[in-house]
Amino acid sequence: MILPGLSTVVGSTEEEARKRRELLDDLLPLAYGRTRLAAQLGFSLDDLDLDQPIPQELLTDPDEAGGSQSFYKIVRAIIEKEHPTLRRLLRRLSGSNGHRIVAGTPEQIADDIEHWFRHGAADGFNVMPDVLPSGFDHFVDGVIPELQRRGLFRKEYEADTLRGHLGFTIPPAPIAFDVSEQALETAR
Repeated sequence: MILPGLSTVVGSTEEEARKRRELLDDLLPLAYGRTRLAAQLGFSLDDLDLDQPIPQELLTDPDEAGGSQSFYKIVRAIIEKEHPTLRRLLRRLSGSNGHRIVAGTPEQIADDIEHWFRHGAADGFNVMPDVLPSGFDHFVDGVIPELQRRGLFRKEYEADTLRGHLGFTIPPAPIAFDVSEQALETAR
């Protein structure tokens, strides 16, 4: 199953969601964002001007990058297509750890989720609210009922465990190891 990360910023209006996203972007210290991005890209950003585009010649093969290859490919595509300044890129990536960010009303976020699901791009999502606990509450109180209305999210659970929800059986317990003093002494 494909469960991509999805960072959500929920607002009662599109404008409210946009303002919340901007506020959160403003709260991320640039030095922190720069350090985190450099670690993911595998090269230093210390000497780069915040208001200049990232030189494409610094980009390496994703296998040589320091972090997630998926994240690296996303960032590389943004740099190659949009030529953002370092500052703009840091703001765009703030809080998402490279995952897609969807900001909008519950209906707009449900539209996005439904589109990905119906077109076979995702079987579900690893939802990462913008702020805890309020972002989670906004998602549960706004987006989940909309997804349920569309028949895309269950209203009742059929099992008591994640394995059960996914239709997996519970594996047998592993064989216990002898960790007595005598066994430890013998192992030394």
